[in-house]
Amino acid sequence: MARFFPREKRGVGFLMARELEALSKVVDDVAHPFVAVLGGAKILGKIAALEALVEKADVVLIGGGMANHFVAALGLPVGKSLLEPEGVPIARKVIDRCKERA
Repeated sequence: MARFFPREKRGVGFLMARELEALSKVVDDVAHPFVAVLGGAKILGKIAALEALVEKADVVLIGGGMANHFVAALGLPVGKSLLEPEGVPIARKVIDRCKERA
């Protein structure tokens, strides 16, 4: 939406400004111990965030439908639960990276 307005007419609301401020603390100056909690239904839209958090966080907790990808990557059944098959290799890569860091 912002691209439809001239740069000098663009802005963000106060809530977005607070979110950016909180996010900058995670990106720039991480206080440890740092635990990241990530959830939602789909893994594909969160790949970049997940990969960045794995590098910075001491612990990453995955919940929601996204967790099914990690369960499947471990070779366990997920039954009829939500699963994007193309997300399983991504989850496997994240698991392997976590093991390397441990």
